[in-house]
Amino acid sequence: MTDRGIFDLSSKTKDTGYLSCFHLEKDNQYLPNTKKNLKLKEVLSEIEEKHNHSWYCEMRERIKNTGRMCALFYRGNKITFDEMMMNADKLSTALYNSGVRKGSEVATCMCNVPELAYVMLAINRIGAKMNSFSAGFNPEYVREIMAECDTSVLIVTDDTLLQIQELVKASHFSNIVLVKRTRSLPDNPAECDEYEKELEEYYSFPDLVLKCSDLGKSVITYDDFIEKYGTAVEISDDGNLDTDFLVSYTSGSTKIGFPKAIIHTNRSLIVSGRFHDAEVSGNPDLKGLRALAMIHPDSNTCLITCISDILMQGWCVAFEPEYNVNNALDYLIINKPNYANMTSSFWNEAARQYLVEKRFSNRKLGFLLAAFAVGENIGNGEEFFLNRFLKQSKAGSSVSIKGFHLPYVPISIGGGDCEHGGIYYTLWKTLYSRINFIRLRGKTIGMLPEKYVVVTALKDDNGRWTECKCNEIGVVVANSATTMRGYKNNPGETIKKIIKDENGREWISCNVIGYIDEVGGVHVKGRIEEFKLIGNEVVYPFKIDDIIDQDKKNILSSTTVFKKDGSIVANIIISPLSIESESTVLEGVKKRCKTSLSTSVFDKLNYKIFKNITEFPITGSGKRNIRALEEIDS
Repeated sequence: MTDRGIFDLSSKTKDTGYLSCFHLEKDNQYLPNTKKNLKLKEVLSEIEEKHNHSWYCEMRERIKNTGRMCALFYRGNKITFDEMMMNADKLSTALYNSGVRKGSEVATCMCNVPELAYVMLAINRIGAKMNSFSAGFNPEYVREIMAECDTSVLIVTDDTLLQIQELVKASHFSNIVLVKRTRSLPDNPAECDEYEKELEEYYSFPDLVLKCSDLGKSVITYDDFIEKYGTAVEISDDGNLDTDFLVSYTSGSTKIGFPKAIIHTNRSLIVSGRFHDAEVSGNPDLKGLRALAMIHPDSNTCLITCISDILMQGWCVAFEPEYNVNNALDYLIINKPNYANMTSSFWNEAARQYLVEKRFSNRKLGFLLAAFAVGENIGNGEEFFLNRFLKQSKAGSSVSIKGFHLPYVPISIGGGDCEHGGIYYTLWKTLYSRINFIRLRGKTIGMLPEKYVVVTALKDDNGRWTECKCNEIGVVVANSATTMRGYKNNPGETIKKIIKDENGREWISCNVIGYIDEVGGVHVKGRIEEFKLIGNEVVYPFKIDDIIDQDKKNILSSTTVFKKDGSIVANIIISPLSIESESTVLEGVKKRCKTSLSTSVFDKLNYKIFKNITEFPITGSGKRNIRALEEIDS
């Protein structure tokens, strides 16, 4: 850990309730595989000196030679970088003329459409903040969020407006800017490039505007807003790395409907994008790739990882306005992304439809170079199942990497948290586990931290936080140049995230337990609060799940929960690839658990078997809904 550098939190944090910029005390680490033999410290210094501007300005600089390349892909409609920036400039002019100023907070509630990129760039150009919330939040929370946004503007898509129209009707907004999901589509869907006749229903959307007509004159279409407030005006773009930009939200799994609001500055976007440049990352300099933006825009995973990072690389963002686990395979076919982030729930369902239902089984996914499972851990059975899907579909085989074509690519894993951003990833997990087989002693590899991140696991040793040994479970903590500025209006919770170790170094908790493997990979095993005390024994669900998941050919996944009546229930999904009987699989589970668990834990353990499904109930963010599993009868 210490050879990655040490970050120190400013003491001002406890006075302001916000996290100040991390200051690098020491780090002469060379970045591997880089042509210029760069050091981490040199790159961070270069960002301070040459990139101390707004994200909008960064994008302007980056597209000077890529203006005619495709930036945005929407159901086959392709929009170039030049067109994207032109649209963003028109919108920023309209927003400015409507009263938006530097430091203003603009409310947005949108699905994934190309206009989302225009909105991000336009707001950032002015130096305002973009509060990107979800229509699925608790209504009282939505009302509170909108009240705190201090402009006359609310930007919505027609589907989200329909969900919150009663709240909007009672709000202060006088300019409700409505973006129809069809705005960036041609009138004739068949005119779309790469048109998929079998999926023609995805090329049209019901007109929901009439259902929102009782909102009155406050509703103005996107194009009418541009025309009404389009008078030319000079906008001073004087933002810098530490200008507040995004207000996004956690996954809300702790308190459903009330996720914490997080503030990220321009630094989070620019640092993340810069470290993905080929000269810094050491990765092949691939051009013209397409990435899927499907995760909800209230998450910075969407705004930073799926949109900003991709645009900064000069790649194309494929916007997917829908978010339904049952349509996961359709989304891949219609968008054809080279790079896709989806939760394991979505990947599992896509694989089931392809392998079991034989849906699109005559099609190969040669375009899919990097299939990232994000948001939650994947078990042995899921990795086995997904790799079968990717192998059979020949995923990635059509993409040339320096003249070479791989026969297929295995599943990749990525993660982090809303507070730090996407700070870990391992491309092609199974392949890299094999490459590091000796160092890992035959075990699987974890998520490798980004080069601008320092991460470790700490344990509470009688009130002193000490660093865990390799493979020892502890609280995962990290410091990163992309860490949030803090929770909005919640200084108490921001301060609670800080953990000071025995050497006086301050860290930001990731609120999860896990361990670091022999090659520095991070293995996240669960939330801090997910444990049960049985006698003097601390029992974590993941320890039971790891035992059950050893049978990767017959068990897809296992999620253990603690019931209110004191019992423990292991919810087990039988793999669609299994040829064994349910009783045989369960017998093996019980035998392994009896051998590996204490008698007191084993006696309380019950089993619930699920067949013909690939995922448990999920939350709005697409992750497993642990609370729902706790309520299911054993």
